[in-house]
Amino acid sequence: MTQKDLAGLRSGHVEDLLLDRLDDLIEGMASPGANEHLRFARQVMTHAAINPSADEAKEQARVYLVKLRERMLRDNEQYRQTVRSAAEGADTDAQLNAYATMFRERGLSSDTSINVDFAVE
Repeated sequence: MTQKDLAGLRSGHVEDLLLDRLDDLIEGMASPGANEHLRFARQVMTHAAINPSADEAKEQARVYLVKLRERMLRDNEQYRQTVRSAAEGADTDAQLNAYATMFRERGLSSDTSINVDFAVE
């Protein structure tokens, strides 16, 4: 499904699609096999004291993941506001400082590699 396809759907239908995909993710975490991404997602759940293999914990996993998604959306909106505010300012140093510090509260990200910080000679 493309962005164009999603744009043509009513918002309730988009939310239903997202929840269906979330249920697929939870099912995948219950039996991740050799899938590295599902194994990582399962570790995140286990760290939150949720066992995605247990039928009674599937709703708990769903609620937890929906809350993480909501937090991500709030964070992204905050980043957009920071960028807009920085772009409106005339002070270049203040702009650079805003860009340099906008992720200071983010912590580690599962999609970030430390290797990009090292030069290869």
